[in-house]
Amino acid sequence: MSSSGSEPRPEGVDDALAPSFLGPADAEVVKQETPHHGVCGEARVEIGKIERGDPAMRIGAPGPMGRILVRGEPGHDIIPKLYPIAGEPVIDKPGKGAFYQTDLELMLHNLAIDTLLVCCVPTEVCVNESVREDNDVGFRCIVLADCCASYFPEFHDMGLKMIKAQGGIFGSVSSSAPVVAALAPS
Repeated sequence: MSSSGSEPRPEGVDDALAPSFLGPADAEVVKQETPHHGVCGEARVEIGKIERGDPAMRIGAPGPMGRILVRGEPGHDIIPKLYPIAGEPVIDKPGKGAFYQTDLELMLHNLAIDTLLVCCVPTEVCVNESVREDNDVGFRCIVLADCCASYFPEFHDMGLKMIKAQGGIFGSVSSSAPVVAALAPS
């Protein structure tokens, strides 16, 4: 990692970004290619239109889009613009982090993936928890700030600051533009 002041910047973006990890809505999609990268900003806007429920609600509680984080419920599904291509593995996470009680770590190691692009909501919960778990098991994490969101802008900002604090203690933060440019066919 190189850094400018206290903000780390991802190195070798073009070398490391073909494999990625995306977390649209409340499901994680493991990908070796990134055919959906063009809709990241549109998806973030769509996610931002979802009405915030009662913050006291827990996993399994009834919510405005069905039971929270329960497979088969409408609010658990991947938004249509980011729906997986046939054959893409999908990891249903039962908690806030992508690694807790899932096969994600094993799948990524079996595919020899060591760098993860993290796109998810909300920034201060699922993004931070997933990045910390990713980091704990040895993955290099790059959070795409403009592909994450929160109901509270200040929580989004603080969530990103926590990830890149102390020279990138948990990972790097970047915008999606250099990633899209690096992944674009030459």
